[in-house]
Amino acid sequence: MPIELIKKILNRNKKRSESVASVLGALTEDYKVFKDMLYNQSSIDYVIFNRERGFFMVNLLHGKGDVSCDGKNLLMKKKVCSDIIRKTLQDVFWLKSTIRERIGIDAAITPFVVCENARVKLDTPFAGINVIESGALRGAMLTPLKEELPQGMLVLLRELYVGQNLSSPTI
Repeated sequence: MPIELIKKILNRNKKRSESVASVLGALTEDYKVFKDMLYNQSSIDYVIFNRERGFFMVNLLHGKGDVSCDGKNLLMKKKVCSDIIRKTLQDVFWLKSTIRERIGIDAAITPFVVCENARVKLDTPFAGINVIESGALRGAMLTPLKEELPQGMLVLLRELYVGQNLSSPTI
C-alpha cells in the first residue's frame, strides 16, 4: 500500500475522532466528560454528566453515507448496522443498573449514537436512542432536567472511571 494512502487513512480517522471530541471540548466546565469508560469486556465512547441536564452517553458510528432505518434495522448505505444499537442499549442498561446498585437512584440517561461522517436521515429516536450527526450533539445536550441530580452521581462516575487506573475525566 502506498505511503500516501496510509497517511490519508490515518488522517481521516484522526479527523473523525476529533469531531465529537471538539464538540465535547467546547462544553463549559459544568459538564464532566468521561472518555472510553470501560466495563466488563466493553466500553462506552463517552459518558457526559451535567448536574442540570443529567447523563448523556455517546457511542460513535463510523463510516460514510446515509444513515436511515427500514422500520426494524438501522441502516448505513442501505446495509444493516444495528450492532451499535444493541451495544448502546447494553451500555445504558449497565450504567443505569450500576448507578441504581451503588447509590440507589434510577437515573435517566440520554443515549446517542453519533455519526461523524455520515448524513442521518432519521427524525425520531431509533429504539429509544438518538441517532444524530456530530454537529447536532451540543444542541441536543442543552435540555434542562426537571429536577437536580444529587451530588453522589458525579462521585460515582469518578469512582467508576478512576477504577480504570486513570487519573481524571478527559475528553
